[in-house]
Amino acid sequence: MAFKLVLAKASELGVTSFWEVRRRLARDPAFRSECFKPVLEFDRYLDRLAGLAWVHVTREDYRRALEIASRHGLLTADAIHAALAMRLGAPIATFDEDFKRVPGLAVAGLT
Repeated sequence: MAFKLVLAKASELGVTSFWEVRRRLARDPAFRSECFKPVLEFDRYLDRLAGLAWVHVTREDYRRALEIASRHGLLTADAIHAALAMRLGAPIATFDEDFKRVPGLAVAGLT
């Protein structure tokens, strides 16, 4: 998420090439500061969420995610979320239809 926020802010600032963003982040403190503002704002938002739990991804979660991604066509990041939700016995809250392809995964948010 943080990486996408940095790239989105860089794009707003007129820098769209990944390599140029990378170069500017390393060498331009003002650009870096601007790009990280939304990341830090999102971090503060997460701190204010009541009931948010931080969960570690285990080796088994990762293996299950690879199986989910390869069998059901999810992106690997999505498959990790699915694997964690399944381990925790919690529904995944999303409007992304792709998650419906995963047997045994409870999906909240889809109608």
